[in-house]
Amino acid sequence: MVEAAARGADLVALSTWWRVPDTREAELPLVYDIDDVQEAQRRMVAGMVAKHRDRFPDLTVREQVRHGRAARTLVGEVGGERGAR
Repeated sequence: MVEAAARGADLVALSTWWRVPDTREAELPLVYDIDDVQEAQRRMVAGMVAKHRDRFPDLTVREQVRHGRAARTLVGEVGGERGAR
C-alpha cells in the first residue's frame, strides 16, 4: 500500500483459493458451496484491506477473489485474461 500510495497508483488486492481453506485433507468436506467459500474469502480480503484504509484514505484498492491456482490466476490477471486456471 505504501508503494502504491507513493506512486499514485491503484492497488489490486488479489486472493486466490483452490481448496476450501483452513481444513486438513482428512477434514475436507466432500461437498461445499463454492459461493459460500468465495464469500468467506472476500470477507477475509476486505478485513485485511480495512486494517490499512485509515492510513491510505485516498488510495483506490480493488479487492478481488478468484477460484484457481495462485500463479496461473495472477498471470491471467496481469495479462488481462481474468479467471485463468
